[in-house]
Amino acid sequence: MKLFSCKKSNDKEFYHILFNTYYKDVYRAAYYISRDPFDAEEIVQEAFIIAFKNIETLKDKDKFKQWICTIAINLAKRKFQNKKRELLMDETEKVIPFALEVLDHIPLEDHLAQDELKEYIREQIHHLNPQYKEVLYLFYFEQLSYQEIADLLDISIGTVKSRISRAKLKLKENIIEDLGKVGDYSVKGSIG
Repeated sequence: MKLFSCKKSNDKEFYHILFNTYYKDVYRAAYYISRDPFDAEEIVQEAFIIAFKNIETLKDKDKFKQWICTIAINLAKRKFQNKKRELLMDETEKVIPFALEVLDHIPLEDHLAQDELKEYIREQIHHLNPQYKEVLYLFYFEQLSYQEIADLLDISIGTVKSRISRAKLKLKENIIEDLGKVGDYSVKGSIG
């Protein structure tokens, strides 16, 4: 590769040329995994730093593009896994207050341990109609406003409120039906 034949140790111009030559390819690889322009940019910077620090270990200089793109993809995957883990932890913490709000006075926590309750609620949400799942997720877990949800889904605020209300009601009905009678609650007596 011609670029590497002109390299001198710590040659800033050489690194600048490499960066400009491969930036778009590395960005595309990072963005493909991250789907976030800010994360992709951060990953690109990190990938080039790693590549420049370890450039002497690359045996076949003709494979620099593949090598640095692989570095970027691995960094993006790692970042994605970390984000997923953080989101899952955040989501788990939000499930209990959400469940208690939706289920009002149904003493589910008496019947299920906290971890079981979290999993149970997630399962019940999963069984809802997709449009109900979507608004519940956006409102409770992403904490978007009615207006933001309306804009995102291209529906009216009234429709958003209606879907959230119906979703909560349906979730409550499903849980009561699933558990049968809980205390003084029956399917008919507890909803409304």
